[in-house]
Amino acid sequence: MAKENRLEKLFKDYSSYHRTKGNQITHYVGITLIVLSLLGLMGSLRIGPESWQISPSVRLDGGIVLWAVAMLWYLILEWRLAVPFAFITLGMYFASRAFTVPVLWALFATGWVLQFLGHL
Repeated sequence: MAKENRLEKLFKDYSSYHRTKGNQITHYVGITLIVLSLLGLMGSLRIGPESWQISPSVRLDGGIVLWAVAMLWYLILEWRLAVPFAFITLGMYFASRAFTVPVLWALFATGWVLQFLGHL
């Protein structure tokens, strides 16, 4: 039998607390909203002078830094999961920049409310 890797252990632990269908649905939506909102909120924090901005859509900001740190973490855990996850979350980052900061805060709060409701 193959040795269980760190990510498999984390998923197994996570799934032990999330067994009901309602819990899984609220977490699926809630976590997506939280990630989208965090990438957008952090993306509103620009890093460096305007001259560092390559174009209006390509710039150094907190969202890119958050994305890069998360991708590094997932690459360390399991590169086969990290590669598709990188593309999905990068798309979420660019999509999140279309929302205003108040909308992003509302999405963030809604995501956490769904997380809480999933455990009732």
